[in-house]
Amino acid sequence: MKKKNWTGIYFTAVIGIFLTFTACQKEPTACFTPSASTAEAGSAISFSNCTTDGFNYVWDFGDGSTSVAENPTYTYNTAGTYTVTLVAYSKNDKKKDLISKTIKIIPDTGDVVITLQPNSVDGKDAVISSYYPSTNYEDQTNFRAEAWTYSGSPSTIRGLVEFNLSAIPSDATIVEAKLSLYHCTEWEDTGENSCLLKRITSSWDESTVTWNNQPPATTQNQVILSKSTSSYQDYTDIDVAALVQDMINNPQNSHGFLLCLQMEEVYSRLAFSSSDCGNTSLLPKLYIKYN
Repeated sequence: MKKKNWTGIYFTAVIGIFLTFTACQKEPTACFTPSASTAEAGSAISFSNCTTDGFNYVWDFGDGSTSVAENPTYTYNTAGTYTVTLVAYSKNDKKKDLISKTIKIIPDTGDVVITLQPNSVDGKDAVISSYYPSTNYEDQTNFRAEAWTYSGSPSTIRGLVEFNLSAIPSDATIVEAKLSLYHCTEWEDTGENSCLLKRITSSWDESTVTWNNQPPATTQNQVILSKSTSSYQDYTDIDVAALVQDMINNPQNSHGFLLCLQMEEVYSRLAFSSSDCGNTSLLPKLYIKYN
């Protein structure tokens, strides 16, 4: 009786499994969106990766620089036109797809750029609650808008945050203003939680503000934050240029931002980290460019 070649059978089986696994790997579809297609030299451009079925990524920024980050940020210091290419690979790097887009960098116009991201010492933010209407919450690590029930009673929570804009001249023209709010690990985003950002029109004290004495806010140039798509979502580069211009034009009646739900109905929440959050990368940030 002829002996079977078990080694050959094993080798063939392994190769078959490997080829089957490789064949099952989906081919990625490369996709990305730049934060700007035209920008001044020295401006940071973020690239949002929307690839499907991708696992590894290689970026070529068109000037000799590369990155393997999933969502990189890059700064071009020299004016010119650059072709940015993203190559997306499958998990085993056997399949790939690429996409290219053009970025135009124009000479710096001399605009002034400031970035404000105060910590717990310099920051000013608080939450106010209708459930405890006379209680002050100045040291909360979160900054949120919420409609919920506590012990069976309805509760509405709003957030207040103010940045020190005193360094900006009163006659400044705001070219760009972007607010970035980062997720809070303590509270999940949930429900119909689209929100409004409004300009607060009366002064308030972080250590004494409550629901009962909360300052008024105007709907002028208010900004809508769309409903979250994940439980812990960052909202970066929110366009608040019109709101900040109003703050510069009318400083006596401008005292930061109010965050509230667009529809204050249970059960909904949109939560962010406050300046009292221990993680410095999650502090509220306001980027402003003016001339």
